[in-house]
Amino acid sequence: MNTISLTTDDSEEDVLIDAKQLYQHDPLFVLLKERWQLQDHWIVFGSAALPAVVLPFFGAWVAVSKTHNWTLYTTVAVLLEIGVL
Repeated sequence: MNTISLTTDDSEEDVLIDAKQLYQHDPLFVLLKERWQLQDHWIVFGSAALPAVVLPFFGAWVAVSKTHNWTLYTTVAVLLEIGVL
């Protein structure tokens, strides 16, 4: 288990904090780390991949709902969203 050493300027003693103490009150992180036993890189990949997949579709839906048809503006807007992500 990962531990973090914290020191303060007032005292010379070290306080060791277990990594689990930092996320023990976050139910989603507890689910991902302890129940599913995912490593950190999978959690980072999943948190980046979900918005990268969902946001262009949401942008296309918003753009089409404004004009009620697919236009060049809609295509450019979606491509810009994908490019920014």
